[in-house]
Amino acid sequence: MIRLHHCEALHAAGRTSEAAESLPSIINNVDEEIYRHEHITTSVTNLLQRCLSTPESSGNVTSQSPREDNVALLLQQWVKLKLERRSWIDALDSTIDFMASRFTIYQTICIQLDTLNKITDATECFHAMTRVLGGETNLPAQQAKWVSGQ
Repeated sequence: MIRLHHCEALHAAGRTSEAAESLPSIINNVDEEIYRHEHITTSVTNLLQRCLSTPESSGNVTSQSPREDNVALLLQQWVKLKLERRSWIDALDSTIDFMASRFTIYQTICIQLDTLNKITDATECFHAMTRVLGGETNLPAQQAKWVSGQ
């Protein structure tokens, strides 16, 4: 919990990237503890959500998003924790302020659902993604390739 409080302090100081870089190691070290204690799960999930929603501050400069490599890892961890207690639709609704593309958010949720063997939910997520994002014709090449399964 001390390391979690340290991450929260980094985030509160506007050092989102530093907090984001520390979170995965905390989650990996206390993975089983997180799932046994709801208050820890809630604290970690909330901090991940704040990191995914907050621009990085550096002196007088504020970037528009956390570093991309951090976003993917944080999003994956957040989705994993969120889907333990919520539906994928609830998780998706909670991402409105995230500084990640809608495609990346949908993709991460769909993949995690598949990993959890929630095939029906994964299929619904995938169909919702293609419906909301307009299908393959409006997606950049790499994203269209993932959607088409190639």
